[in-house]
Amino acid sequence: MKSVGIIGGIGPQSTMDYYKFIIAEWRNRTQDGSYPSIIINSIDPTKLLGLIGSQRFPEAADYLLTELRRLANAGVDFGVLSANGAHVVFDVLRDKSPIPLISIVEATCQETISCGLKRVGLFGAKFVMQGGFYFDIFIQEPNAAVETHDCYEFLIDLARNLPVPTSVFTAAIFARAERTAATKCRLRLDGHTRSAEEPCKWERLQGSHARRPRR
Repeated sequence: MKSVGIIGGIGPQSTMDYYKFIIAEWRNRTQDGSYPSIIINSIDPTKLLGLIGSQRFPEAADYLLTELRRLANAGVDFGVLSANGAHVVFDVLRDKSPIPLISIVEATCQETISCGLKRVGLFGAKFVMQGGFYFDIFIQEPNAAVETHDCYEFLIDLARNLPVPTSVFTAAIFARAERTAATKCRLRLDGHTRSAEEPCKWERLQGSHARRPRR
């Protein structure tokens, strides 16, 4: 069995989501009562977000590389960053990381295509929406596009006035992508390199009127 390493704490909630999703996906597919090998390195989000927020990207990359080396020394076979923001330096990390990395952004793009979505909106922290790393991945796919329309403040106001908590709204947007990344983690743990095809499932959020898009 392989081991997955998670750079966690950025933030704690998404770290817990990854932990739960990976275990759930593993147990759903193996059904032998076993559990996967997961090593979490919970780092300081204040330090990382401070570096990214002040655009000190080389220092942010060095900080994350140090923590990835700790995971490598712990014996993990591959890793994942449990936050979108850290992906602003993902290309640098991928080139220098001592272990293979799974990208949230690439998993989101793949999930968008598998769900048959042609145009999606990005909702996240300011440096996530303005960082450009989502566009860099989506622009490579002719069948999918991601847009913000410089509407960060508008989306924040929208989230504040939703009939469901903002945390629920945000979780609804990224839940499928996180499950896709978790599935990839599970498959790599099991020695496979390709994720299995799964139907895109759409679930209603109570009170949010979420609907499956028309094809």
